[in-house]
Amino acid sequence: MSLSVRIARPSDIDAILEVQAHGDGATHERFRTWATGAVDAAHERLCIAESDGEPVGWAATRRYDDVADAAPAGEYLMGVRVRTAQRGRGVGAALVAARLELIRRSGADHAYYFTNVRNAASIAAHRRWGFREIARAPGFRGVPFDGGEGVLFAAAL
Repeated sequence: MSLSVRIARPSDIDAILEVQAHGDGATHERFRTWATGAVDAAHERLCIAESDGEPVGWAATRRYDDVADAAPAGEYLMGVRVRTAQRGRGVGAALVAARLELIRRSGADHAYYFTNVRNAASIAAHRRWGFREIARAPGFRGVPFDGGEGVLFAAAL
C-alpha cells in the first residue's frame, strides 16, 4: 500500500465526502459546507490521505487565537475520518504525523487535541506523539461530550 497525505484542494471535497460516508460519518449539508470552507480558510487545514491514488482518509487542524472553555490558544488537531475498510493500516497515524508536521512548520511549539474520556483508542494512539492530559471538562471549544467527559491534551513539538 502506497500511502500519502497532502493538503486538500477544492477539487477534493467530493472525495472527502465519500471517505466520510464510508467511515461511518455523517455527510449532511453542514459537513459539506464546513469542508468546503476549511479548504480555503486561513485558520484551518484540511488534509487528505490517499492509498494508491484513492482517498482513504481526511483530517483537519484549526488554529484558535483565544482561550475558551479552559482550552489555550493554539493549534489543534481536529476531526479525522478513515474509511472503515482501511482502518488498522496506518492511515490514522499518517494523518496525525502529517498534521503535527504542518503545525510544527507554522511555528507553534505545542499541539492540542481533545476527545471524549471514553475514547480509549484515540487516547492511546496519541500517546506515541507525546500527548499528555492537561484538563477535563464537559466540553471544549463549543464541542460537548454527551454521555461523557472531555479530555484536553497537549504535546510539545
